[in-house]
Amino acid sequence: SARVSSGPWLSLSSEKIRQHNHDLVISAAHMLADKWGTGLLCPDHMFGSMANVRLPPFATPLLPCQAEDLRAALRDQFNIEVPVIPIGAETYVRISAQIYNKMSDYERLDSAIQKLSSTFA
Repeated sequence: SARVSSGPWLSLSSEKIRQHNHDLVISAAHMLADKWGTGLLCPDHMFGSMANVRLPPFATPLLPCQAEDLRAALRDQFNIEVPVIPIGAETYVRISAQIYNKMSDYERLDSAIQKLSSTFA
């Protein structure tokens, strides 16, 4: 496995890294839900460093094969790796936060979803 041998986070405690990741995923999840006019699968206190954000109406509901097509399009066209999960009549993306992520990563996801909306409508 790859080892990280440099970076400003090496001096942080594991608790500070965990808190950073938790705070970032909450901020990113709410930003996406606000932009998409949707919501989250569960309340903030249930998040660790991952959150499920409901996709905009164009992507709800998707069949499992369509969800896989959307995941592949995000990966292949935008270099974004994110699970796309149909749950009942709704479809979610599961975002995660790591110490190296920035809000701009989640803004890129929003932009990609907006660009793909006509493809999956």
